[in-house]
Amino acid sequence: MLFNRLPSFPMCLAKLYSLTTAIQIAFLGHDLGHNTLTLNNTYDYYIGLFFGNFCGGVSIQWWKSTHNVHHAYTNVRCHCFIFGSCQLVC
Repeated sequence: MLFNRLPSFPMCLAKLYSLTTAIQIAFLGHDLGHNTLTLNNTYDYYIGLFFGNFCGGVSIQWWKSTHNVHHAYTNVRCHCFIFGSCQLVC
């Protein structure tokens, strides 16, 4: 009975493949959000809509707004780019 609960080797490979694919989609969405994949803002926007919104589950518009604030406040202590200032963390 114990061996029926342990993950099988094919299941572990499937999980590893899914994880790797999700990470690659996130990196691709990141590059598309910065408009650096095709160097054409229009192409990157529409490709980003597909990979960000559909495949990644994150709105590309939300990502751009929060990520650009993140770049504006890089290495600023006690500043959370989503919520403003994170006084509980500091």
